[in-house]
Amino acid sequence: MFLRGFDVGRLVAMALVALAVVACAPPPTPDIEATVEAAVRAALPKPTPTVTPDIAATVEAGIQATMTAAPTATPLPTPTMTPTPTATPIPAPTPTPAPTPRPTATPAPTPQPTPAPTRTIADMVEEAKLGVVRINTGGGNGSGFIFETRPSDGSALILTNHHVIEGYASVRVTVWDAMTYAGQVQGVDPRRDLAVVRICCGSFTALPFGNARSLGAGSEVVAVGYALGISGSATVTKGIVSANRFDNNDSRWMIQTDAPINPGNSGGPLLTTDGSVIGVNTFRWETSDSGRPVEGLGFAVSEVTVQEQLAALKTGRYSVVPTPSPTSTPAPEQVRWQTYINSTHGYHIRVPEDWSTNNVNMNYVHFDNPELSAGFVIESYDSWGGSIDDWVDRFIENTRESYESMFQLLERETKENPYGTGGAIGAVVYRAQGTPENCVQQNEALFLITFSKSYLLESWTCLHSYEEYEAVQKAIFDSFTMR
Repeated sequence: MFLRGFDVGRLVAMALVALAVVACAPPPTPDIEATVEAAVRAALPKPTPTVTPDIAATVEAGIQATMTAAPTATPLPTPTMTPTPTATPIPAPTPTPAPTPRPTATPAPTPQPTPAPTRTIADMVEEAKLGVVRINTGGGNGSGFIFETRPSDGSALILTNHHVIEGYASVRVTVWDAMTYAGQVQGVDPRRDLAVVRICCGSFTALPFGNARSLGAGSEVVAVGYALGISGSATVTKGIVSANRFDNNDSRWMIQTDAPINPGNSGGPLLTTDGSVIGVNTFRWETSDSGRPVEGLGFAVSEVTVQEQLAALKTGRYSVVPTPSPTSTPAPEQVRWQTYINSTHGYHIRVPEDWSTNNVNMNYVHFDNPELSAGFVIESYDSWGGSIDDWVDRFIENTRESYESMFQLLERETKENPYGTGGAIGAVVYRAQGTPENCVQQNEALFLITFSKSYLLESWTCLHSYEEYEAVQKAIFDSFTMR
C-alpha cells in the first residue's frame, strides 16, 4: 500500500500547519486546492522509487481529517488509569466435613427417689422390744413397758397392771432380756388395774403412745410380752381390734382384741403396726357366764384411760372410787379418796382425793385440805435411837418449844405395836396455836417403831372443824400400811 510504513499522525499534523499558513495569507481568495496540494507535496517524504504514491487518495484523506476535527478542539486529557488492584486470591473454602450421623438421643429418665424399704411387723417388734420389760415380784411374773425416760437422773417409768405388782413395794425389772434393775412401785390404781414402777439408772428406750380413738374395728394390732414367764425374749401375737368398750364396773375404756393374751402378757403393750402403744394388755375371757369355752376375747386397758390416769399415777396417787362414766354423774356427797405410795420408805396411805400432796422430801410428806383447816403429816426414819418412851418425851419437849404462844398436852400413851410388825407405838394428843392469827389446832401424833423403820404420823385440824374431820382423820390413820 501507498501509506505502508508512513506515520499517518505526522501527515495529519503537517496538513493542519498548511491550513494555518493559508489562513494568514492576504485577503485575496487563495486557490485552496493548489495550496493544499503544494503543502502536501512539500510535506510528503521523497517517494521511494519503487513506490508510486496515490496523491489524490492522500489529499482526500487529509481533507477529511481536517474537516472532521473541531476548529479549536481541546485535546482530551489522557485519563489516568487507576491500576487495577491485584486481586487477593480468595482461599478456597475448607470443605465442611459431612456430620457424622448420631443416634437419636433418648431423653434421660427423671430420677425417681428410691422408695424406703417397707417396714415390716418384724422390724417394728424388734424396735419395740427395747422398751418392753419383764417384771418379777418373787411370787410371779408379768410384763410392762417403758413410757418415760428421765435423762437428768438416768431413771425410767414403767407402766404395767396393778395385779402384776399387787402386794409389793419393790420388784425386779429385766430390760433387753439382759439387764435387771430394782424397781420401786410409784403409783397404783387397783380399780383400773394400772401401776407405775420406777427404775434407775441407765440408758432406756421409751415406747410412744398412739391414739386409740382413731382405731376402729378391724385395725391390726400386736401384743408383746413375756407370756407364761418363759425365759428368753418377749413373745409376739397378732390380731385385730374387735371393739372399743367402756367398762362401767371398773370405770375404764377397754380394747377388745382377738390377739392372744396369755398369763405373763399382763402389763405388756398392745401396739399398732407402726409401734405406737394403744393399750395395756390385761386379761382374757376363757369361758362364758354359762361355762362354755370361748376364744378370741382378749382385753387391754385403752390408751384413753391410761392418759387420763397417768399424771396421778406418776405422783404416787390414784382414785379408789369410780370416776364418772360417759353416761352417769356421781352423787355430790360421794367422797373420793386417793392412795399415796411412798416406795422410798415402803408404805401406803389413803387421803381425800382433793387434798394436796407435797412429797418433795420423801422423808417428810404432808397433805392439806383445800381450806387449809385440816392436814396430815408422815415423817420416816431409817432408825431411831432410844425407847418409845424416850421418843415420845423428846417429841413433846420439842413441840412445846415450837408453839410458844400456846401449847396444851391432852394425852400421852405408849403401848405395843398393833400392826404386827414388832416394836411399839406411842400416842400424843395436844392443842396448839402458832400465832394469834392462826386457828387453835387439835393435833394427834402416832409414833410407830418397827425393827427396820420408824414413822411419825400426825394429823392436825382446826378446832372449829374438828367434828367435821374427826372421822376422816381416823380413816387416814387406819389406812396406813407398811410393806
